[in-house]
Amino acid sequence: MGKSRYLTTHLRQVSGNDSAEKNEKAIKREAMEGAASGFGARLDNQDEEKEVMEDDNGGGVVTDDTQKLEGEHGRMRAVYVTYHINRLQNLTTSRDIFVSLNPHQRPDSELVYRRQIMSHPQFTRETLAGRKAIKEEFQGKNGLWFCGAWMGYGFHEDGCRSGFEVATAINGVPLPWAAQEKENDDAAVMVLPPPDLAQFTHQQNNGFFRRLKHFLSYRIPVAICKAFVTSFLKGAITKGELRLRLNDGTTLSFGDKSEVGGDDQPVTARIFDDWFFVKVATEYDLGLARSYMAGQFVVEPLEKREKYHWSLCPAGSRDETNDVIGDPIGLTRLFLLFVGNRDLASIGARRSAKQHTYANALQNASGLAISKMGSFLNYL
Repeated sequence: MGKSRYLTTHLRQVSGNDSAEKNEKAIKREAMEGAASGFGARLDNQDEEKEVMEDDNGGGVVTDDTQKLEGEHGRMRAVYVTYHINRLQNLTTSRDIFVSLNPHQRPDSELVYRRQIMSHPQFTRETLAGRKAIKEEFQGKNGLWFCGAWMGYGFHEDGCRSGFEVATAINGVPLPWAAQEKENDDAAVMVLPPPDLAQFTHQQNNGFFRRLKHFLSYRIPVAICKAFVTSFLKGAITKGELRLRLNDGTTLSFGDKSEVGGDDQPVTARIFDDWFFVKVATEYDLGLARSYMAGQFVVEPLEKREKYHWSLCPAGSRDETNDVIGDPIGLTRLFLLFVGNRDLASIGARRSAKQHTYANALQNASGLAISKMGSFLNYL
């Protein structure tokens, strides 16, 4: 396909670039790394572009520039996982086989069997326009047929559907499970279309009783608990600064922005789900931890590592921040902010110590009861 003049012309037209200066090699690389037709992820930053060529074994021979993808500070550091293939595929060998994606520390080159640079399709407006142009103007012409997950939305099912569409277009025989279906013009359906999940979800949730249930079971509890939590934080955080960034773009700020425990930087929590307020308000001491485990919030990292207190982020320490867990050091800073305000008596250290005694067992038990009731509410 890479040597096809027709395909080369197609790539230039779809990408909106008819420049004759692009040679065949550049066109082939564009196809691998993401022309507008959606073949992969093209890198816009020229300083970070990589050159990928095939070696005799079909593997990737990569220049030094690709190291910017990997390592502790690489662009792909958040997507780091290692698979133990012996266990996953029940290999009958005494030698351990591992597959690592974006390792922070590069494995010993003598133990590496193969290294491959891969990329996912990037779906933009240009991608959709290019994909449409392929189907309407180029599909099936001059003996060229295009199929793959990139012809859909990048999932395995999209790859199957794309292959089915090409196969049925070539042989004219519909899929067995689609043979009984008819289109509006009574023409046979060759391949069943993908479901419109957005329309289905809208229809399911747009009924009167559904909206009433959502209002009573979500909006009202969130509004009440949000008011309770914000009121508590206004009294609990008087020193330092705690920020809550919400989905609607607003930011709630608490504290006087002063230094607490040697930390003069704000602690910013990004709230992904407003049910966070319900968990914190109803689950007593464990609400904050459980909402974090549920992925309802993360603590955002500071812009520069130099702004962290030296005891929390020593020089040369690994940055383990990612999109899933946020900033692990930020969690420590969050708890130290609460502890610092407690020690400053903003929460009331003496009052807190007095409450948690054997003499006050009834009040302690009431807190535990509230926690259990809150857990049951969240379960419902």
